[in-house]
Amino acid sequence: MGTKFGIGVLCFILGVAGYPVWYRIYLKVTIEMTEEQYQNYNGISDFGYCLPTTISETTSHMESCDKFFLGYLPDKTKDYQPGGYNPLGKLSLDQVANTYRDVQSVRSEYNLKSYPPLEQLSHGLL
Repeated sequence: MGTKFGIGVLCFILGVAGYPVWYRIYLKVTIEMTEEQYQNYNGISDFGYCLPTTISETTSHMESCDKFFLGYLPDKTKDYQPGGYNPLGKLSLDQVANTYRDVQSVRSEYNLKSYPPLEQLSHGLL
């Protein structure tokens, strides 16, 4: 009985002493996850706002296309390894590629500077 009590006290003391360390680790992990979720939400939203540009063939949502193709896509795929998972999550790779082609034709029609090649923007994913 005395040994169990001693071990319990020791575990309690170590737990209390280590609590700030574990709490800092917890905060670091959850803040990083929250930030990544926020970036994913913004990236997918920009992609959604970009879609009307390809349908109506206007430049009204081109800023969203720029944010997605020049910001979110390169950032999300920079660590992509061929044969690995889809870093774009729920976004269909075919839909992204088709939207890229449509946006490029709209940009060409309005004499806007073309995006770099999709393979370069996606680090070989597309």
